[in-house]
Amino acid sequence: MQEICLKIKNVQSLDGFSNHHYIFNENGGSIGSGNDNVWILNDKNKTIRNVQALINFEEGIFGIKPYDRECKVFLNDSFSPLSYSYETQINVGDCLRIGDLEIEIMNPQAFAEEINQFQTLDDLGDLKPYDKLDHIDIQPKGVETSSNLLEEENLNLLEQNDDVLGLNQINDIINPLPSINNNYFINYTNLQKMILKKTKILQEQLSLTQSLKLKQDKLKMLDLEQRLEHFPLLENKEILNLLVLSLLAEALQNPTLQAIYPDFFEKSISEILEECINGNAELLQKILLNILQMRCENK
Repeated sequence: MQEICLKIKNVQSLDGFSNHHYIFNENGGSIGSGNDNVWILNDKNKTIRNVQALINFEEGIFGIKPYDRECKVFLNDSFSPLSYSYETQINVGDCLRIGDLEIEIMNPQAFAEEINQFQTLDDLGDLKPYDKLDHIDIQPKGVETSSNLLEEENLNLLEQNDDVLGLNQINDIINPLPSINNNYFINYTNLQKMILKKTKILQEQLSLTQSLKLKQDKLKMLDLEQRLEHFPLLENKEILNLLVLSLLAEALQNPTLQAIYPDFFEKSISEILEECINGNAELLQKILLNILQMRCENK
């Protein structure tokens, strides 16, 4: 089956809940900000319409067509948008511009090789040289010296206060915060690392030292139900969000669904969070209630 990959070049302009690439096959599909598109795509300025463009495959050729007159799609360096009346052929090496996004058209195999190439030295940019150890005279293996390193002027590391070995940060080494790939999209592993990192930061910031005093009389169930309806247990939104996110992640991490629907976890959790950010928490509320119901029924 013929395939073609569309990849965002300027990911800094991409909405945080949009996938930075999509591989179209001979079935084609639509591109737009609406949930019914095969590639749900938007920029940070929300300039992409509900359905922006259509990808089609016919007689061995991929083509693109703006959805209607108002949907602007630009090909390569053209100042004029493509016509919505007919399809325009697209090829590997072409570039599209939709909204604020620049989209590179790639061979799927080339894209896969690019993804598999993890961070290289070029990605690190210009590194500042570290010359703190340049003055150390390294002896050949097997050669002994009677010099006392602590008495050597150039090796008096203690007096220089240079923490060459990072000993001043020993606490961070013993209990480091998890490393998160912030430049990539949501996945289960990164999400768990983020929750753990945020939790540790909040523990340090809040310095929670209060312990249970066990002086309160036992609550009646009716009192508890009334208080749950009228009083929030927590005012800290970040803690509440982390709890909700943790419950949501555990519920959506389903290997069976992941096998049937590629990127099910990433896409589903992105859609739910996007709905909440846009002021529609109905879907999240329904899912959380289902989670609570299943947890209680399984006890």
